[in-house]
Amino acid sequence: MSLATAVTTDVLWFSILRLLTGIGLGAALPNATTLVSEYAPSRRRSAMMALTYCGMTLGGAVAGYLTSAAVQIASWHWALVVGGVLPLAYAVWVAVRCPSRRSSSPATAGGRASWST
Repeated sequence: MSLATAVTTDVLWFSILRLLTGIGLGAALPNATTLVSEYAPSRRRSAMMALTYCGMTLGGAVAGYLTSAAVQIASWHWALVVGGVLPLAYAVWVAVRCPSRRSSSPATAGGRASWST
């Protein structure tokens, strides 16, 4: 949605796309914590969950500073383009690296799933 927001020409579509982007960002943390809780080794799960929560907060703060710098160098359109391309690239990386699931839950398949290296 962020990429589409960068090319909008009127305020109505800009607002609609920003709303949809916000809904997507709101779903990012629950999805990330679910993946971490399913695939993390049990002895490291709590630390990895804490890092996930802290990473979202820190990422939001750092993104604000980087966006400010990007807007000064280029235009606000480029901040939205970068904010759309990076998450798409990361989603592809996660989809490729995430182990396939043989059942509805790794725990019911005889143990926890593990990340391939």
